[in-house]
Amino acid sequence: MTSGRQRLVARRRQGLEDDRGTPLRGRGGMVIAAVLALTVAVGVVAFLIGRGVSTPAQQAARARAPAASVLTAPVALTHARTTVVLRGTLTDGGAISVGVPGDLSGDLAVVTGVSTAPGAEVNDGSLIAAVAGRPVFVLRGQIPAYSTMSYGSSGIEVRELQAGLEAAGFSVGFDTAGTYGAGTAAAVADLYQRAGYASVTAPGPAGGSGTKHKTRPQQYATVPLGEVMFTPSLPVTVVSVAHLGQTIASGKPLATLGSGRLSFQAATDLNTASLLRIGATGRATSDLSNGSFAIRLSAKKPGSAPDGGPGSKLTVTPVNPAAAAPYVGQNMALHLRTGQAAGLQWVVPVSAVITNASGASSVIVLHGSRQVSVPVQAGLAFAGSEVVRPLDGGLSTGDEVVIGLSGSG
Repeated sequence: MTSGRQRLVARRRQGLEDDRGTPLRGRGGMVIAAVLALTVAVGVVAFLIGRGVSTPAQQAARARAPAASVLTAPVALTHARTTVVLRGTLTDGGAISVGVPGDLSGDLAVVTGVSTAPGAEVNDGSLIAAVAGRPVFVLRGQIPAYSTMSYGSSGIEVRELQAGLEAAGFSVGFDTAGTYGAGTAAAVADLYQRAGYASVTAPGPAGGSGTKHKTRPQQYATVPLGEVMFTPSLPVTVVSVAHLGQTIASGKPLATLGSGRLSFQAATDLNTASLLRIGATGRATSDLSNGSFAIRLSAKKPGSAPDGGPGSKLTVTPVNPAAAAPYVGQNMALHLRTGQAAGLQWVVPVSAVITNASGASSVIVLHGSRQVSVPVQAGLAFAGSEVVRPLDGGLSTGDEVVIGLSGSG
């Protein structure tokens, strides 16, 4: 019994030791794992903190600007296609003044009729206006009318009158050139009648040779001084004309006719002028009305630039003088298209052009690590680019020009 009880006690003690040993081993493993995880976490946090902490020297190094590098852009050999805007005043190289009739019999020179308007075209036989009820016509002729022309008159002004009447569609019959006869008088009467005015008449030679058979002289149409205006070339356009009811002061014109020789004179620098060829087209625009008309570059001559330096004097003419006639005397903006002349041009970015205190310009060409200064004459700038002309060569297709430095600020 005793030995059996001792064995039972021994077995229970053994079992108790076994039951206690197992939990102790499990708790020890959990502690070790927790210690390891904490160690790793502390290491990670220390690493992250260490990355964000730097010495003053490291901070200064990071704040320092990166080393500067050269920025370049390619040069281009191309047509500099853009629009040049110049200014000029439209003038008439041979404007013709139309006066009032010479004999108004003491009447005031009041405009009683206007038959044309600025910009209108006039030709042989055109009626311009009427003053105190008397008409003023235009005919072609080199010599101004200098006297009243009537039956029996002769001379160059009669010859011009006959030529103008026939150009207007009126036959002078069998009259000798330069002699005012019945045929010329009939043509004059038809001219006045077509315009709605009665012609002034004067007697011709008396009929019959004996006293008993004398007849009343026949009346023939005449041309009073100033009722026909001779102009060297026709057709022409009307530049200005008096308004209805206006009183024409002594020496003032009833109307002004354009000679057709309308033009602008404009000045520009040599480089801009080199981009424009004779025949370059564009438009002239009025600042007053915003009206415009087509223009063409007609001539280029040496002259002064607007700044007083060497330049060119440009002559610009209207494509259609009749359309431009109402603008005579106006200063206008002249928009001329470039890129049609002087062949290909060297073009670089505007930032590549360096101008020194004396006004000399240059660009810097990059050859490998070498920078070479190339003197140029700067010209037209447009759309961020500028036309340059190398003074001694130095530019080639594929060259890169310096336009600045990166990382230098």
